[in-house]
Amino acid sequence: MKMINVINEIQVGYKPTFYGNPLVKNSKEAKEIFQQNWDNEIAFIESFYLMLLSRKNQVIGVKKMSQGSIVGTITPIREILAIALKMQCRRNHNLP
Repeated sequence: MKMINVINEIQVGYKPTFYGNPLVKNSKEAKEIFQQNWDNEIAFIESFYLMLLSRKNQVIGVKKMSQGSIVGTITPIREILAIALKMQCRRNHNLP
């Protein structure tokens, strides 16, 4: 009897909101892009955002990965890696 392994596929969807995919040249520009995507709760509770970059440092996307409490947040490293691999991301920048 032949065994067949079934493996689940990770599906990641995104809708482009950056027109012209901004280029990140330094941490100040990365901070500005993060700030455009923060919600209003940034000063109240801890959140973890991930910025995905192409090899040319163009922004592929920004995703809120986790949200915690006043003290901290837990970052799901497996989800970060899955999204980065699926999006064919070459670089990343995170800002807890």
